[in-house]
Amino acid sequence: MQVNKRILYTIFIVVIVGCGIIYSFISSNLQETEELIVPAEEISQDEPEDQNQIEKEIYIQLCGAIVNEGVYKVQFGTRIFEAVNMAGGLTEDASIEAVNQARLAKDGEQIYFPTKDEVNNGSFIIPGATSLVNINSASKEQLMTLPGIGESKALSIIQFRESNDGFTSIEDIKKVNGIKDAMFNKIKDLITI
Repeated sequence: MQVNKRILYTIFIVVIVGCGIIYSFISSNLQETEELIVPAEEISQDEPEDQNQIEKEIYIQLCGAIVNEGVYKVQFGTRIFEAVNMAGGLTEDASIEAVNQARLAKDGEQIYFPTKDEVNNGSFIIPGATSLVNINSASKEQLMTLPGIGESKALSIIQFRESNDGFTSIEDIKKVNGIKDAMFNKIKDLITI
């Protein structure tokens, strides 16, 4: 009987010790896991979501009304205005509002800076801006982008402005043969002088 009690006590002690070892092993693994979990507040919001975006340098091309056109190597996260400064700035005739210089540069992009004349005569349209057709300088093709203006009316507009030293107001377009109040109302918000 005593042998059986000793065996039972031995088994009991082995089970207790075994449970203690297993418990300590599991609790140490849980502590290591908890150390790896970082609270959301501690994650930096400045880091890019995709670690592949962390490139040391990117290349962009600056052209148009810029002092030194060319391809520039800049750091990832560079703003357009910073790249423009590297290129010596914009020329005096550059249309400053044509390009959003506060945005981030993207690898491999070409950024074109138009002149004020290019914007005014409609040959360059500012992204996101409503492009108005200048009836004193627009080409036949540009005039034909207006609703109801075909090739013959576009040629009539050009002929009228050349014969009369241009339009002095947008309402003067009603003096062109074939353009009455109804057509003027369709195009008045799309034209300028």
